[in-house]
Amino acid sequence: MSTQSTAFTLLAMANFAEMVGGKGINASITVNGTSESLSTSKTLANRELATKTFRILLHASYLGRYYLPGIQVEAMYDNDYMVRTQGQWVEVVQE
Repeated sequence: MSTQSTAFTLLAMANFAEMVGGKGINASITVNGTSESLSTSKTLANRELATKTFRILLHASYLGRYYLPGIQVEAMYDNDYMVRTQGQWVEVVQE
């Protein structure tokens, strides 16, 4: 699955979960002439969001206070879908 397909799938799932709230769903899906039914008592909206922390090891050349920019990601070829984190000030000190 491409990055763009993954991003749009996650966005569609988030929009669907927000639309139905905490209610269960009953849906019928037809793909290439094959039908399947789906029934759940809960939706994705009832799950707690998980976060990940990444630690990186850097070799700083100079001591001081620097601005670390935030991270930005967006859907490929479509600037309507974009997420950005806030940057922060970091201080490089000698240990």
